[in-house]
This record gives sequence, structure tokens and C-alpha cells, in this order.
Amino acid sequence: RVREWQDRTRKKRKRAGHSNAKSGSVSWGCLAVLCAPCVFVRGKPDKPRQTYGAMSYVDVLALEVDEPTAKFNDEIKFTITFQCKMKPAEDLVWKIVWVSSAKDENLDQVLDEVDVPPDVGINKFDFVVDPPDTSKIPAGDVLGVTVIMVQAWYKEKEFLRVGYYVKVQYADEKLRDNEPDLTDGARPDTNLLERCILTAEPRVTRYLIEWDDVLAAAPTPEGPSSPGTAAAAAGVATLGAVGVPLNTTPPAAGACS
Repeated sequence: RVREWQDRTRKKRKRAGHSNAKSGSVSWGCLAVLCAPCVFVRGKPDKPRQTYGAMSYVDVLALEVDEPTAKFNDEIKFTITFQCKMKPAEDLVWKIVWVSSAKDENLDQVLDEVDVPPDVGINKFDFVVDPPDTSKIPAGDVLGVTVIMVQAWYKEKEFLRVGYYVKVQYADEKLRDNEPDLTDGARPDTNLLERCILTAEPRVTRYLIEWDDVLAAAPTPEGPSSPGTAAAAAGVATLGAVGVPLNTTPPAAGACS
């Protein structure tokens, strides 16, 4: 079944003229746990409609980052758990996006996207993507703090975005203290770099969309709370009974957790 919808994603991308026709590496599982309606806060997108605990066909229950600290050239793996309360007429589309430059959103790289046909109940899958192409990142933005986002779409409308700060630096502490001199637009050697996805404080945004011509209802907002320490340490963004902090300040330069 997995191969069937992965092949369908590739064919659909080719027909639509997408240059990146591959689909993500995804495996299905099941998690026998139920969570309360999600609590969401604003994030990076332009003027999102803020809702808290809004009803929808799909609630994302958890996002786990496998190996938050790894070599820059290693694959990036997210484990996504979501609950489907009603069967959508079409597949969900999941995307992993790397922000190449905070100054130009046109440089954002879609590392991969995949169409996922959800079942009613709890769904869980692994989404594995290749690292970003540094040739598409401005030379001055390769090192430092950037953002990686997990996006969920339905009928070409985004209904969820989870963003993590990522710190890219030299893996060797001596090189961090005394960075090589890069002149004339030279780029750092990616074999010498590591990435650190800061999993403790994900930025979560949810959008009201029409689910098969039915607009999700928005109840009275509730204040978000901070994620549990154990979940944060495990690299898990718990989006069910526990909320996430409203904080748009990037982490300190030395932070990497």
C-alpha cells in the first residue's frame, strides 16, 4: 500500500510539472493513544487566522525529530502522529521546508512533499528527506540560525505549520572558535558542518480551512502552556493536551539543545 501511494505521488508531481518528482520515505504504524483537541499559537506565516482548539478533520498529536543534532549532510527524519476524525475526500499533503534566507522567502527549499491517504483514527508515519542544497543558500546564510518547517496541506490549502529553529555550525569546536576565512562568496565545506534542530520550543500555527466545503468551527480561545520537560528532552513536540510557548525570539547563538 505504501508503494502504491508513493508511486501515485510521483506521477501526480510529474503531471503537474514539478521538478522534484520523488516522494518522501514514509512508513506507517499505529499509536493507541487519544489526546485532547490541540492548542496552537502563531508562527512565521503572513497574518494567519489564530484559532485555539479549533475542530477539524485532522489533529496532529505529536512530532518527533530523530537525531536533532547530526551531520549537516545526513538525512532529516520526522515522525508524525495525527488523528483523523473524519475521512477527507482527498489525500493530505505533507511538506518539509528549509528556510534558506530570512530575507527572501522565494529561496525557501521544499526538501520533499508526499501525498498521504489518512485512515480514520490514529495515523503515524516517518518522513525522511535529504538535507538542503547549500548552492541555493546565500553564502552568508549557510552558517547560523535558520528554520525548518513541517507543513500540512489539504486541497492546496495549508492547515498546519510547525517550525523549528536550526543552528548550523562547524562540528569541531576549534573551527567554531576560529572559523576559516571565507572570501569572494566562498561557502563552508558541508562535510565539516553539523545541524542542531532546537526541539524544545516549536512554533506552531494552525489555519482555518474548508474541509470538503465545511468550515471548521472556532471555539473560545484558551491560553497555551509550555511543553513538558520530558517530551522536549526527547525531541517531541506534543500538540495534543499540551500546548507550546508563544515566543518569536530566536535562540541564543550558543544554544544547541
